[in-house]
Amino acid sequence: MTRWLLALAAAVSFAWGWSHVVHALQGRIAPSGWRTTAPDLPVFGGTDHELGEGKAWTLANHAAFTTETPGALDVVVEIPHDGRVELTISAPAGDIALVLNRQGAERSGLVLRNPDSSWLACDEEVPRLADGPIAVSLRVDDQVRAAVDGQVITCANGLPHIKGRSIRGTVQRTRVLEIDGEPAAGMPWALFLGLAGALCGGVAVVGWLVRRRYPWVAWALAPIVLSGPFAYLDGELLRESLRIPAAHPLAALVLLPVLLSAALLLGGVVVELTRAGRARVAGALAALCGLGLGVVAAPSVTSPSGLAGLGLGLAFGLAVFSLVFVNVRRPRGFNLLSLVCMAAIGGTLEGLLRHSALAATWSGVSKADRAQIQVEHAALQGERQYSEYPASGYPIEPPERTEPLRIVAFGGSSTGGAFTNDDLDTFYPAALERRLDGVQVVNQGVGGWTTLHIRRYVESGLERVDPDIAILYVGHNDRMTAADKPYADVFSELDRGPATAVALALAELRTYQGFRFFVRTLAGGVQGMAVPPEHTRDNVQAIVAALDARGTRTLLAREGVSSGAPLLLDYERVLKALAVDGVAYGDAASVLEDPAASGYFVDNVHLSSTGHDVLAAFLHNRLLELGWLEH
Repeated sequence: MTRWLLALAAAVSFAWGWSHVVHALQGRIAPSGWRTTAPDLPVFGGTDHELGEGKAWTLANHAAFTTETPGALDVVVEIPHDGRVELTISAPAGDIALVLNRQGAERSGLVLRNPDSSWLACDEEVPRLADGPIAVSLRVDDQVRAAVDGQVITCANGLPHIKGRSIRGTVQRTRVLEIDGEPAAGMPWALFLGLAGALCGGVAVVGWLVRRRYPWVAWALAPIVLSGPFAYLDGELLRESLRIPAAHPLAALVLLPVLLSAALLLGGVVVELTRAGRARVAGALAALCGLGLGVVAAPSVTSPSGLAGLGLGLAFGLAVFSLVFVNVRRPRGFNLLSLVCMAAIGGTLEGLLRHSALAATWSGVSKADRAQIQVEHAALQGERQYSEYPASGYPIEPPERTEPLRIVAFGGSSTGGAFTNDDLDTFYPAALERRLDGVQVVNQGVGGWTTLHIRRYVESGLERVDPDIAILYVGHNDRMTAADKPYADVFSELDRGPATAVALALAELRTYQGFRFFVRTLAGGVQGMAVPPEHTRDNVQAIVAALDARGTRTLLAREGVSSGAPLLLDYERVLKALAVDGVAYGDAASVLEDPAASGYFVDNVHLSSTGHDVLAAFLHNRLLELGWLEH
């Protein structure tokens, strides 16, 4: 009876999980006549990822919806307390965007997306956003008219020749409930009932066939019970953490217990065939399954690596069969033989993973990564040799002071050089200096640097740098650099000496790293973050303290990214919280992160020359507002 209930529970769980996946995927599909654009940004961070509860078309960092239908946009949205959504209508002269914000004191209103991102002059302000769903409309012809929960706002700055419209959310929990009166799809209950009924019928047939001779079949189906709960995990975060090349990671999660059950069923069949004296058939089946695993894992079966993967898959299947054979037939010394078989399984699995695309980066802080970090560590702590070009390691040599006021810009490759745009004269420090008289601006950014690198550089001595005002334009490298172990821990290990041989050996084992990635992700651990938020806070506090000790004022600015800022919002909050007692915050990202793809970026973070000019203009205005520069 227990086995029957377990099998039926598995059928219902899979039906529920798959129905939830279908509903979630509906939330990624734009309504009729719209297209979806997915930005090239990772999901690292584990923020709340809700796809449903009957309300779909989720707007996240995952997608923006756009249509070519001109002039008008009607949407019902739901925005949480830390949410933000932009409704945009595009024209050749710029883009009109209605910004709805719930992020503290951040402004809501209508903005013209041009190089200055100027707010429009309107007869009313956007009302305070009510809780729950909000009905919003936007119209652009000779005037700009918006309606938020029935309150109409009219603005004089219209744009002719409207070419399209879009809607973008910049936090993961923002949802669209309706677009142009078309409601979002609900949970597909018909699919659930039909699938559950079919599976329960299949379970009944299988149970009747195997109820006496093969009772283990029901237990082999037990993992499928996890399909339903797995559907509510953060599939995007797991995909990023495990580097799984899945277009629909939520579907892959639901199918994972099914694959486990399939493996158990195949194992049971191999055991039964071996017991029945048909060892050759059992071995052939195990070898065939291993070969299939090699085909799936290999990036290309025609390459040398792919052929090696096929061979390792075949060897893995035969090793599994050998373990079964030894334990069924029990020859003399079968315990030792079992250990040999288990070692062969582990070795072939490790080799198979090494030849797969999936586990190519399952190495944590590998020897190669550690070698690069050792170079950076040595440059910061020992060598301190200025570079010709700030691509890595150490900044360019700061020039002698030539003006009474000296501004120093710290940051990563967006400040101090990116190979996508390596002319430092076009970067924002140089562009800022060109805007100022009697002010020297020194570029001390380095490609790949995080706030930890900047902290160590600043703490090693500021005499040669000699800043009166410091600008920290940071965020991307801290938050989005792929590193299993935080850089602070790696630097601490290097400070104490080389890591143990055991740690280095484990860092090279794909099976160990894959298991650790998976367990830490399910436990809520964050992968791929070189500098977690709490480390950022400590680093920036130390940087500010070192600068303040010599009377330097500091302006903090979060880096902009080309496709919106959802996974840098927590980083922004950290910087804003530190902007007290002579430290200021500048919302530079808000003028750069243009949903209409303004050409400010050459990739997802590095700025074009136009972007650097826009950033320099913003920093100039912000320094004037603070009174740190004279008009």
